Amino acid sequence: MAAGVGVGGATVTAVRYWVLLTVLLGLLALALAVGLIIGHASLADLQVRAVLLD
Repeated sequence: MAAGVGVGGATVTAVRYWVLLTVLLGLLALALAVGLIIGHASLADLQVRAVLLD
């Protein structure tokens, strides 16, 4: 019984770590995507300003 509980607890812990890792990776990917979009937008904005000022 104790061994079963131990294994179950280890499995739950492993699942929690996997979920946490997946969520963190998802947030990181989201942050990178948003950063790229914002970076692209600001680059396009700078190019438009350069053309308008030219």
